[in-house]
Amino acid sequence: MKKILFILSVILLCSCENSFLSMEEENSLSSVELQNLSLDNYYYSVDTNNVTADYLGTATVPTVRSYFLEEDGTSRDVLPVVTSKPTWVSNVEVRKVYYQYYIILVTVDMNTSLSGRMGAIVLTQSESNKTLSLQVTQESATNMVTIGVANIYTNRYEFTATTTYPVKEEVRCYVPYKVYNNGGESNHEAVIVIAKGQTIGTFVMDFNASPLVAYHGNISGYVLYEGRLYGDGFYTYNFVRYWSLFPIT
Repeated sequence: MKKILFILSVILLCSCENSFLSMEEENSLSSVELQNLSLDNYYYSVDTNNVTADYLGTATVPTVRSYFLEEDGTSRDVLPVVTSKPTWVSNVEVRKVYYQYYIILVTVDMNTSLSGRMGAIVLTQSESNKTLSLQVTQESATNMVTIGVANIYTNRYEFTATTTYPVKEEVRCYVPYKVYNNGGESNHEAVIVIAKGQTIGTFVMDFNASPLVAYHGNISGYVLYEGRLYGDGFYTYNFVRYWSLFPIT
């Protein structure tokens, strides 16, 4: 009788142990399912994947939305973390500005080369490890000067030189041009000065007292030719030439 009771107790104990292990497996599966469900409840997005910077290092500021949605419908903020950036991006600051929203402040080194550069900033959402990749591009230090002409009064013209960036030193633009009417033409040169630290310079020419106008009437058109640039050797300039073969209004 004692032997029978002992055998029954062993069978019952084994049965209980097997049942306990099965419950552990079920709990483990439930945990994985809950983890997957939680990951789906992490929301992570950015308003633009492109960050652009001028050669001085001034960059655009993207906005990231990052939060976790609870089962009861409430949400909590989740901080984005910078996990990778180019070496020429000196600093990336994540700053909370509103509920669920962060702005990304990017500080870029000045680009003194004559070519642009490109890289990626990676932001990882803490807790979920979801990532956002922001493409950051910076333009080169090449400056562009654009020459334009406006007829501000009858036979009176204003030449304008405009640069992409402020000039480090004074720049002088010498622009040959021709004005004409039905009776002839006249060749001249505009000297446009862009002062240090500025992006624009002007030169005004009045032809009302010129022999061309006095003998043949009002100016009817002009032509600009390739000019010369002096000063501020830090930049490489590209001269933009404009032709006008039609009457000026």
